Amino acid sequence: MSLNISDLGDLGKIQILTLPSRIDSIEFVAQDIARIVLRLPPNNSFSCLAGQYINIIGPTGAHRSYSIANNFNSEGKIELQVRKIANGIMSQYWFNAAQVSDLLRFNGPHGTFFFRSKKERRIIFLATGTGIAPVKSMVEQFEQNPMLVKDKIIEIYWGNRTPEEFYWEPNFRKIEIAFNLILSRKNSDWKGMHGYVQDAALQINSNLEDAVVYASGSPIMVDSAKLLLTLNGLKEDCFFSDAFYSS
Repeated sequence: MSLNISDLGDLGKIQILTLPSRIDSIEFVAQDIARIVLRLPPNNSFSCLAGQYINIIGPTGAHRSYSIANNFNSEGKIELQVRKIANGIMSQYWFNAAQVSDLLRFNGPHGTFFFRSKKERRIIFLATGTGIAPVKSMVEQFEQNPMLVKDKIIEIYWGNRTPEEFYWEPNFRKIEIAFNLILSRKNSDWKGMHGYVQDAALQINSNLEDAVVYASGSPIMVDSAKLLLTLNGLKEDCFFSDAFYSS
């Protein structure tokens, strides 16, 4: 028998907890996107890997999953980037009722979407919508510890439907990132790229043998990207993903 097993040893020290938190700030960074910062209790024992997510337990008891959008550290704050979903129970709360200092509970961290140290030289991030949240977390980790990506080429391909949805821009001093914005809808005023993030990545990187890809966002993009990129030279064990499903 031959087993093909991913090494998830980095999860060994991660403990899944249920903890209280308070809303530290709410910022509406786009028409239907909110940036929520949660403040954890002092001396909490929470830890996570950049790229993981938590399950928020809302006021009605509903559970919803959100990626952690910052490289969590001793400051004890968790950033979430939340998209408004029509008739969504938690969307009604975040966009109509949530107030600073509200008390919430969450469970986590969860997920296996985190950086793996691999020999491949090129790191490619694909994201659609708020799928940029775990990507932001991981590149903040690189900024804090640039030796993780020494001699690596880092590229981000972020896709949205309208220019107004590009609510974040990396601003780092210790690492260099090629940051590519792609519109999926035609816009005559847009001077950048049009189409899909996976097509843009392939257009710029015709050879993917030295690449590792992290894709997060819509399930359609994730599935399409894996098929397209592996057919064009990407090793199957060099594709990692976190698909954002709506309840």
